[in-house]
Parts: sequence; C-alpha cells; structure tokens
Amino acid sequence: MKERFRRKDDEDKYAELTKEVEFLSSMRMYRSEAALSDHYLENCYHDTIRTSDRGHLTLIREEYFEFGYMLMDNISSSVTEDILLSKMDVLRLVKEALLSNDPLWEMFLVSSKKVECVTEGDRKKLFELVVEKAIHALFEDVLKRLRAKHTSRGTKQNITGQGFRDEIKGMTRRRKK
Repeated sequence: MKERFRRKDDEDKYAELTKEVEFLSSMRMYRSEAALSDHYLENCYHDTIRTSDRGHLTLIREEYFEFGYMLMDNISSSVTEDILLSKMDVLRLVKEALLSNDPLWEMFLVSSKKVECVTEGDRKKLFELVVEKAIHALFEDVLKRLRAKHTSRGTKQNITGQGFRDEIKGMTRRRKK
C-alpha cells in the first residue's frame, strides 16, 4: 500500500541519504577492529581513552586520523574563550575559513579516496557537514568552560559563593524590609 504513494523524489532522497550514511560509516571503526591494529593502538588510541571505553565510543579510522587532527587543531585555535567574548559571529567566520582551507580539503580527499560510493560533489557536501559538526562540538565544550568560569559558584565574579538565583532572592528580601 505504501509503495503506491511513494514518489520518485522520495527514492532519490533515500538513495542520497544511503550514500551519506555509507560514507560516514566508512569514517568510523569499532573497538574490536582497533584492537587488531598495533599501529592504531600505539598512535591513535591513547591508553586513558582505551580504559574508559566500554564499547560505545566512536573511533575514527586510521585513514582519517590526520585529517581529524588537522581539523580539530584549526578549530581549537580559532574558537577560544577570548574570541567568543570579543566576536559575535565566531561560528560563521570559523566555518567559512575552514571550508576555504585548501590543505584541509586536500587532506579530506586523500583520507576518503578509498570510499567509492560518493561523487566529488557529494564529498564536498559531506566535508561541509563534518566541519560543521566538529565546530559545534568544540564550540559547546568552550562555551561550557566559559559559562562555568563566569556563572558558577566560587568564581571571581561571584564573591558570595551563591548561585545567581539565590543571590537575586537575597537582594529582593533585603529590599522588602
């Protein structure tokens, strides 16, 4: 019954999404695969991460490790607490800079050359997706640190040691008397 209502657009979209999932799946590996490679264990899978991994951690394939390192290095130098405090449109600027970074794009092409399920245009789209997700992941981490530094108890800005809500309640109680 459902087949009757399916359109050509749906089939094309399904095929496109299937290619994307296959490509992104080719970027990761399982813990059991990592355990078989001495080179991966030595260079890409640190002991502290290995001991805390209960099998649910997504591991990046060895082919993509240099690209991932280069990507995260570029992002971490571009998204810092100081930059977040000084610029309003940091994420857009960082994304534009990384998408126009030719060495990063070349590294991605070299890393993904074994995957044959996507075209060059699809690779560019997937590159943009990976870059955007990585930027947002690191941005969230930096923002958490920034928020903790400026709003949690015991910070330099919060001398009383109370949460902001408690501090406001204390101020309103004093005014009422």
